[in-house]
Amino acid sequence: MTSAATHAFRRARLAIVIGLAVVSGCSNQTVSNTNGSAPITVGGVGVLPSSLPSTPSAVGPSASGVATVSLPHTSTGQVGSRVKGNRVILIGDSVMTSISPRYGDQACSELVPLGWQVEVDAETGRFIEFGNKVLDKRLGAGWDAAVVLLGNNYLNDNVRYSDQLRMLLTRLAPRPTVLLNTTMFRPTQANVNKAIVAEASAFDNVTVVDWASITKDSRLTGADGLHLTEAGRSKLAKTIAMVLGPVSSAGAHCLKTDFTDDSMGSPTGTNGSTDTKPSSKPSSSVPDSGAVTGDSSPPSTSTRPTAAPPTSSSTKPPTTNG
Repeated sequence: MTSAATHAFRRARLAIVIGLAVVSGCSNQTVSNTNGSAPITVGGVGVLPSSLPSTPSAVGPSASGVATVSLPHTSTGQVGSRVKGNRVILIGDSVMTSISPRYGDQACSELVPLGWQVEVDAETGRFIEFGNKVLDKRLGAGWDAAVVLLGNNYLNDNVRYSDQLRMLLTRLAPRPTVLLNTTMFRPTQANVNKAIVAEASAFDNVTVVDWASITKDSRLTGADGLHLTEAGRSKLAKTIAMVLGPVSSAGAHCLKTDFTDDSMGSPTGTNGSTDTKPSSKPSSSVPDSGAVTGDSSPPSTSTRPTAAPPTSSSTKPPTTNG
């Protein structure tokens, strides 16, 4: 098969891309589905169809407030309908950190009532390599599904980012994986989001959520255009809840995490939030050298495919954003 044919084949298997339009007036309603064909609803978000089109289409915001964009894919519907268990791992940088139990706790507040056992493994200032660092320690914990948001910290190295993302998705397969693209707070994020779509196209188990489109609503992000306001954190958690959907397994609760090092900054950035960091330094707070000022690149090991770090005549270290 030619390279062009392979690329076309992968794009034909691209995961559903979901863009949720902003709806004013959030409520406390949770996901509900009284029968197999009824629409799934989430307070403050809208209605997700019980199935999505199998042919390319674009649907504008409906009365329910939901806009979807879909591409051909073998699986449709919410993740909860495709798993037997209820354990989900959330991996990310400061954006995901902001909805973790040690801050706003929106992730567990939305997902536990749906039946999920939730572990949020997220830290501030982390690059794509952090995802594989988490899996090195937690992949064997018996996850039924995964949610990943990494790419706000980016070294303008497309090969490196794509290699690490491909490794991450390969290790998570075949379990259903929700991959969120990044907010367009700077032009280079277009490269990150393009890589996310390209790598996701090789995996039938991956659903891509168009977080970039959702966060076009300026009310969801703060002054830096990236870190989330209170409304943004609620929106992120509700969006993840809508894509995951309910599960019927018992024992739902919020799980502890060993990844709690937020020494790289506040997960709320410069949006003026009153959220505060934990008063005591967490026991697992060993800084990830990839996000420490003065380091030229994220860490890598001999067992992972890496590309040479970008060269520059400047001595200014990379800046972390999330």
